[in-house]
Amino acid sequence: MNPPDPVVTPVELNDLLEALRAGSSAADLLRALETPAEREVLKRAALVSTFDEELFCAVLSADLPEGVPAAEFDQFVARSAIARVPRSDGIYCLKDSDRKGYLDAWWQDEATSQSTIPSSMLEFSHKLVAYYETQGPESQMDLLASLITVDQKRARSLFLKLYAEADEGFDLPRCNSLLRTFEDRNQLLTTKLREEIQRRRQYYNARCLFTTDYYRTTTYYSRQKPLGQFEKLLAHPKKWIFHLYATGGMGKTMFLRWLLACHCVPEPRRIPVARLDFDFIHLTNVNSHPWLLLHPIVEQLNEQLAGRPLGEMLGELQKYAPALPRSTGKEQDAARSAAESLLPSDDEEWKEEGWTRDQRQLKLFQRQLKLFSMTIETPVL
Repeated sequence: MNPPDPVVTPVELNDLLEALRAGSSAADLLRALETPAEREVLKRAALVSTFDEELFCAVLSADLPEGVPAAEFDQFVARSAIARVPRSDGIYCLKDSDRKGYLDAWWQDEATSQSTIPSSMLEFSHKLVAYYETQGPESQMDLLASLITVDQKRARSLFLKLYAEADEGFDLPRCNSLLRTFEDRNQLLTTKLREEIQRRRQYYNARCLFTTDYYRTTTYYSRQKPLGQFEKLLAHPKKWIFHLYATGGMGKTMFLRWLLACHCVPEPRRIPVARLDFDFIHLTNVNSHPWLLLHPIVEQLNEQLAGRPLGEMLGELQKYAPALPRSTGKEQDAARSAAESLLPSDDEEWKEEGWTRDQRQLKLFQRQLKLFSMTIETPVL
C-alpha cells in the first residue's frame, strides 16, 4: 500500500511556489513535506547501505524523538526515495540520488559545520555498531561503514583486514566496495586516513591495469629458475635489463604475465609496472619516433606512483597517442593521421647542427627520459 499523499494547504502551496522560483529542486520540495518521523528515518537510512524489516524495526525506526510517531515499514519502503535491491527478497536501500541530501540533513538539522560530526549522528551510529556486531560476517561491510563515524582506528584495522582478504583472492569488486565505503564518507575522515585511502585506491587501480594478465595465468605454476634470475636482477646495483629468451611455445609470455600481475604489482612488493605489446603497436611510427613509446609507459606508471607525478608529462604526450596503436578501423586510422601530422619533422635547426635524423630522434628520446627520471624516485619495471 502506498503512503497517503500529503495534504498541502494554500499557504504551504504558496511557500512551495516561492521555493521553486528561488531555484529549489523537486527533491528539496518533497523533503519539505515529510513528517518528522519520515525525515528522521530517512536520515538514518542514509547511514546504511541496505536494510530489511528486522533492521528497520530494531534500529532505524526505534527510539525516535519524543512525540514522533513510528513509521510503518510497508509505507516507508513504498516511498519514491526507497528502492528494492535487485535480485533480493525484502532488502531495500535509499537511492543514491537521495542519499547525499539526507546525509547533509544531519548537519543542517544541528547547524553543525561539516568538519564536526553531529552529536545525533554519532549517537545513532553507536546503535548501528552494536547491532552489526551481533550479525554474521555478511554484515562486516555495514559494520565498517558505521565504525567510520564512531571509531576510525577500529575502522582502519577492519578495513585493512577485509581488504587484504579480498586482494589475496583478487576480488576486485569487493576491494572497490571497501574503498567506496570510505570515499562516500570522505568528509568524516581524518587527513591521515583520507591519504591512506587515496594510496589504497591507487594500488587498486594498479591491480586493475593487469586484470587480463591475472586471469590468463590462474592455472600457471611459477617457474623458480627464471624467477630467481629476475630477483637477482632487482638486487643488482647496475644491471637493469632482464632478457628472457626461449623458443616458441615454451611459456615466455605466460611467465611475463604472471610476473607482472601476480608477483610485482601485488603487495608486499608493489613495484610500478608498464607493459608494452609490440603486436599492437604501429612499428613504422615507433621506428621514426621512438619517444612515442613513452606515452603508454608514462600512462601506466602514473596510475601507480604516489601523487601521480607524471601528469604534466602525460599531458604533453597525449596529443601524439593516436599515432602509436596499429590500425583497427577507419576511425582509428583518421585519429592516427591527425596525430601523425603533429609529429616533429626535420627542420633547419637540427640540420644546421649537423645531426642525422636518427641522432635527432635519439636526442628527443633522451630529453623525455631525462624529464621522466627527474620526476620519479621509485624503481619501476
